[in-house]
Amino acid sequence: MKLKSQSRLWAVVMTLALAAFILSFSIGLPIWIRAFYAWQVDVLKLTEVKVTVDGVKRLLTREEILTAYNEVLDFCLGKSDSFSAGILNFSEEGASHFADCRGLFLLDIWVCVISAAVLAVGGGLAWREKKMSSSAEAVAQSGKAAAYSEETAPNVGESAPRKTGRHTFLFWGPMLLLIVFTILGVWGALDFDGLFTGFHQVFFPGKTNWLFDPATDPIICLMPQEFFMNCAILIAGAIVALSACCLVADHRARRK
Repeated sequence: MKLKSQSRLWAVVMTLALAAFILSFSIGLPIWIRAFYAWQVDVLKLTEVKVTVDGVKRLLTREEILTAYNEVLDFCLGKSDSFSAGILNFSEEGASHFADCRGLFLLDIWVCVISAAVLAVGGGLAWREKKMSSSAEAVAQSGKAAAYSEETAPNVGESAPRKTGRHTFLFWGPMLLLIVFTILGVWGALDFDGLFTGFHQVFFPGKTNWLFDPATDPIICLMPQEFFMNCAILIAGAIVALSACCLVADHRARRK
C-alpha cells in the first residue's frame, strides 16, 4: 500500500501548498521588511514631496515619514487596534481602506503559516517513507548484485542510463505561479496603471475608498505608484528566485 505522501491527492495538496507559500511569503517581503520602505524614502525622494498637514502644505522630515508609515503598517498587521498615520490627517474613507488592507495582510500571514505547516508535514511524511523504504531497497539491491552476470551487464564503454522520474510538486507548484505571473508581468509592463486598477477592483470589489484624495489623506503622497511598482518588482523577484530553487531541487530528485 502506498503512503499518503505518494497519492495523487496528496501531490495536489503539496503542489497548492507550495504555490501558496511561495506567493504569500513573497507578498509578505515588502510588508515585513520595513527597511525596504526606508530605502524608498531616499530613492523616490519623498522628503521633497509637500503634503497637507492641518491645512498647510509642507515638507516632512525622514523621521516623520517613517513614523507615519510605521503606524499605518502596525495597524495593517494587527499590532494596533486604531488607525493612525503620524502627524498626518486622514479621512474615514482612507481609514476604512486600510482596514480592508488589514484583512488582506492578516490573510496573507495565515496562508503563509498554514502552507508552511502543510509543507512541513509533507516533508516529514516523505522522510519517513524514505527511511522505511531504504532497508527494503538495500535488500533488493543486494539480490540484484547476486544475480548479476556478464550477460546482463552493460557493454564496456556504454554509459549507464540516467534516471529520470516524474516531476514532483517542487516542479508543478512553481510552474503554476510562473505561468500566472508571467501573464501579469507582461500586463504590468505594458499597462501598469491598468494592472494596478484591476488589482484593486478584484480585491476591493464595489469600493472606491482606495482612490485617495491627497488633501484629506496625505499618506498617499508618501506611497506613490512608483513605490507599489517597486514592491511588485520585489515580489516578482522573490517568486522567481524561490521557484528556481524548487525547480533545481525537483531536477535533482528526478536524477536520483
